Amino acid sequence: MGSILNFVFEDMGTTNGIQLNQENYSRYFKSAYHDVLFSKEQNARLYTKTYNYSIIPNAKNIFLLESGNNWGILDSVDGKTILDTFPNSFLDKIKQNQVKIVLACIGEATEYSDEYFEKLKNYLNQYGLDESHLILIDGNISINDYKNNFKKFGSLHFLVTDHHPETGENDLGYISKLPTEDEVRSRLNRSKHFLSLNRAPRPHRVYYFSHIYENNLMDKGYFSFLTPIELQHYGGYFSKFEKYKDEINNLIPIELDTMKLAWPKQGFFTGDTLYKEHYLDSYFNITTETFFFENATFFTEKTLKPILGLQPFIMICTAHFLKYFKNLGFKTFDSIWDESYDDEEDDFIRLQKILKLIDEIASWDLDTCRKKYESVIDICIYNRNHLYNNIYTTTELEEILETIKNEW
Repeated sequence: MGSILNFVFEDMGTTNGIQLNQENYSRYFKSAYHDVLFSKEQNARLYTKTYNYSIIPNAKNIFLLESGNNWGILDSVDGKTILDTFPNSFLDKIKQNQVKIVLACIGEATEYSDEYFEKLKNYLNQYGLDESHLILIDGNISINDYKNNFKKFGSLHFLVTDHHPETGENDLGYISKLPTEDEVRSRLNRSKHFLSLNRAPRPHRVYYFSHIYENNLMDKGYFSFLTPIELQHYGGYFSKFEKYKDEINNLIPIELDTMKLAWPKQGFFTGDTLYKEHYLDSYFNITTETFFFENATFFTEKTLKPILGLQPFIMICTAHFLKYFKNLGFKTFDSIWDESYDDEEDDFIRLQKILKLIDEIASWDLDTCRKKYESVIDICIYNRNHLYNNIYTTTELEEILETIKNEW
């Protein structure tokens, strides 16, 4: 990969910006790039590390901040922003382009806006810095849609790294297995319309699942919902489901493969939890991605699972998600149902269109489901092969660093 990049850290703890905010969460933490720098032995010759804000002269020095939300750089802790914590001599080195700040949000995604980039520009200007001194890397791949002078990289971290589940026993006590092409073609008679996995109770999942319950659709699928719901936090459109809250919570946790996991049932890795029989005994996947009401396009293992399980999917997610998906070379399923919901930017109208589609599919008899599924098996197989052959990489983060180095 050419010349060596040097990563600058505050101290030997190797986590920059560890100040605590008002809720006692770390502002910055060790995440994906720390794994690249410290866990991959082959990278020892590619990247060096210095501490106590020292740099290597004439090298390409990076001060790494890993966050769960890139808005955090604008926040103050005890009256100080992160730049206030830099020694003046180090701030001078940034001004002299001896160091660049890399702000990386990989494990989550930041909700960006033109307002954010304007605030970020003004914030840097207060310290004599400009857009050239800071680089953003984010799980929100629509970061690249914003036209400004910041260097920006969208990461497909979960989509490109999390899809080899057959690697031993998972946190739930079994070994994940993927359906084979022969199995999906031979197992066409299935008992359920849907498979839908839900863990954390995000607003769109609560609304969707309440709709499933209200309309007596539970027997149409394999559904999981692991965390009690609190509808009063959402209000407005959600109030119609308040009367079902206690009934739903009395059923929770609604489990498919987490029975061996102690309560609370949140702390398990989800990248290797594919129970093959669920995919072979249901036709369609209702995928509830992380974001719906936010201004972010974030691909996670939730999108990965129907691809790996060879299922067509309805995506409960942000607007234009399917457009981004197709821009990556994947195919979707507008040959068997209406995907115009993806174009709808009004969140609640989009949600209603998705629920109407789910209701329509739920009304199909199983023979119709079989015929619809059989007609798109080749698309499902294409998507998984495209993932393996053209998307998957173990070095996405290193490739971004290589681009940063070459464009320094």
